[in-house]
Amino acid sequence: SLFPDVITESKDENGNIKPPLVYEIISTENNRWYQCTDKAIRWHDGRLVKMGISLDIHEWKLTSEALRASEEKFKTLISQLPDVVIVHRNNKLLFVSDQMFDISGIPRYEYKNSTFLELLHPEDRNKVMDISKKRLSGEPVPEKYDVRIKCSEHECNTFEVRGTIIDFEGEKATLTVLTNITENKR
Repeated sequence: SLFPDVITESKDENGNIKPPLVYEIISTENNRWYQCTDKAIRWHDGRLVKMGISLDIHEWKLTSEALRASEEKFKTLISQLPDVVIVHRNNKLLFVSDQMFDISGIPRYEYKNSTFLELLHPEDRNKVMDISKKRLSGEPVPEKYDVRIKCSEHECNTFEVRGTIIDFEGEKATLTVLTNITENKR
């Protein structure tokens, strides 16, 4: 049978009724996705009967798949860029592309609780904070500028910074693209 037998599988080893069984199927009649919830309930005469609820989740399923595919394309695109891509909000890092770890040599776990400003050389932090505040308030800011980013205890690389405001997970955030120009500066 296509559907689980809720009645025969409805009791645990102690004879208690198990929690509802939730599963997803594609209907052979209309080729749509449904989420089904089946539960054994005790009827007024003492029999166990199956109560089933089906919810049409077809549009949600298609949207979820399209979102997953879009996220996969985004990750592939970002991974092919030579530049570092960072998304941050209120100084909190929301996304850091893998190129940052490759360039800096600093492991990913060290970035997990870092702030955007902590990545920067201390002498560049005020400049970046000032530009960020102006960008968020809609004031004119330089299209690009240079900053130093810490790559080890005693070494920094110089990056050209380009930034813009984006909607990220429903809120304003700053998308920052960093191009390593260390070799050009030497």
